[in-house]
This record gives sequence, structure tokens and C-alpha cells, in this order.
Amino acid sequence: MERHKRNRLDSLEICHADRKRGAAEGRYVAASLPKLPMRDSVFDLVLCSHFLFLYAEQFGTEFHRDSLLEMMRICRPGGRVLVYPLLSLRSEEISGMDALIEAIRSAGGEPTFFRSGLPFLPESVQGLEIRMPRLG
Repeated sequence: MERHKRNRLDSLEICHADRKRGAAEGRYVAASLPKLPMRDSVFDLVLCSHFLFLYAEQFGTEFHRDSLLEMMRICRPGGRVLVYPLLSLRSEEISGMDALIEAIRSAGGEPTFFRSGLPFLPESVQGLEIRMPRLG
């Protein structure tokens, strides 16, 4: 447990140092879902890790849908949106996932689930991948 704690603290220090350096270089932008200040189709990969569905009690289905669609908006054709984990902090499945998948498809995304080798929560073994079709 002590080694785990040390690794977490080391990671935090590395992240903090990079954030300061990256902010000065313009690599970090302060933003909040579900509205991001980026232009359409600017990223090959959009990653949402350890946030979106973990806080299901604080954010409802509408927030989840709007956030997923926003991440799709800033992803380039041929790019991917990855979301992990798909459970709440209580390790509960998200209600309304079928409706979210339908919203993704209706917006032109191709959703699939992938197996995760990073069990943040012991029961959390999959993530969501949204492929953005190439144009033409």
C-alpha cells in the first residue's frame, strides 16, 4: 500500500510540473464538459479518463449525452473518442447507456466497447470507444 501511495504522489508531482510547463507552452486549456472551447474536428484522439461516468450521481444522462457529443465534435474524421471507466464510483452500471449509444450513432459515431487492462474499479473491465468515420 505504501508503494502504491508513493507512486500516486510521484505521478501527481510529474503531472503538476508538466501542467505548469504545458500551460506556458499552450498545451493545456482550462475547459469543462459539456462545452469545450475547441474548434470542430481538431483532435485525432479524445480521451476522457476517470471522470464522466464515475460521477453518475452528480451528473445525469443529459450531461453524459451532451459531453459525449461534444467530444465527438472536436474529434477528426477517422479519429477516436475513448471513455473509461463506464461504472459509477459505487461500481454501478450507468442507467441510460442504451440511449447514449443511440445518440452516438445518430450523431454519426460508431460506438464499441473495449476490454480494459486497467481496473481502476475491480468490476470495471471495459471502456467505450467511439470511432468517427472518415469522410468520403
